[in-house]
Amino acid sequence: MSMSPVDEDRIGLGADIGAACCLAVAEVVALIMIAGHYVVSGWSFDPAEPGRYGPVWGHLAMIAVVGALAVYVARRAARAGARVTAWGQGLMAGFAAMVVVVGALAQVDHDTGERPEPEQRPTGVVGCRSGGDSDECARFGG
Repeated sequence: MSMSPVDEDRIGLGADIGAACCLAVAEVVALIMIAGHYVVSGWSFDPAEPGRYGPVWGHLAMIAVVGALAVYVARRAARAGARVTAWGQGLMAGFAAMVVVVGALAQVDHDTGERPEPEQRPTGVVGCRSGGDSDECARFGG
C-alpha cells in the first residue's frame, strides 16, 4: 500500500490530539491568569474603601493577543495537516474574539452609562422668608 503525498506530510493522529490538548490547556491557563489579574487588581484590603476595578481595555488586549496566537497556530497546523489542532485553535480564537467583543461592549456601556442627575439646589438667597413651617426651612438649608 503506497501513501499519497498528502498522507506523508500529515502528522500522526496521536501527536495531533496531544498537541491540541496541550495548546488548549496552555491557552486556558493564560486566560485564567488574565482574568485573575483583573480580579485581583480591583481588590482592596482597606475596610473603609471598597475595591475599584479600572478599565478592562488592557486585559482585553492581552486576550486578543492570545486569540491572534491561536489564529497563527491554527493556520500552521492546517498547513501541516494537523486537523484536530487546527480546529481546536480555531475554536479558541473564536472564543477569544467573543470575549474581547463582549468585554469591549460592556466597558463602553459602563463608560457611557447614565449618570445620576445632581440634586437640584435652589439658587440665590437661601432661607425661610415665606412664613412656612420649619420643614420648609430645613429643606432649603435655612
